[in-house]
Amino acid sequence: MSPWVEIVAGYFAVSQEALFENALETSRNICGEALKKLRISMGLSQSQLAIRCQLAGWDVDRKLLSKIETGLREIADYEIRILSSVLDVSPNSFFSMTEDELRYSFRIVSDDMH
Repeated sequence: MSPWVEIVAGYFAVSQEALFENALETSRNICGEALKKLRISMGLSQSQLAIRCQLAGWDVDRKLLSKIETGLREIADYEIRILSSVLDVSPNSFFSMTEDELRYSFRIVSDDMH
């Protein structure tokens, strides 16, 4: 297991298995929050980003981007490639989180477990 998982599980005093089970139940992707932060930091609305993605060849609309950002929809690897190109960032930008961001993301999971 990842050292991050051990840190988060230890921080919230839960087993790693419980952490993953609850995380999988509450979110279908881990890239959505990063996408939202990147989009907002670039001053783009969901509709504006959808248009840019459509011009790059991905048939997407604002509603679908909203579902991705809230973790209700999984995101495919080719979609990450298009988003990274449109936003001019590395695909790794969708996966890199600081320790504080990771703890914040899992705080909701921990709260649900108690």
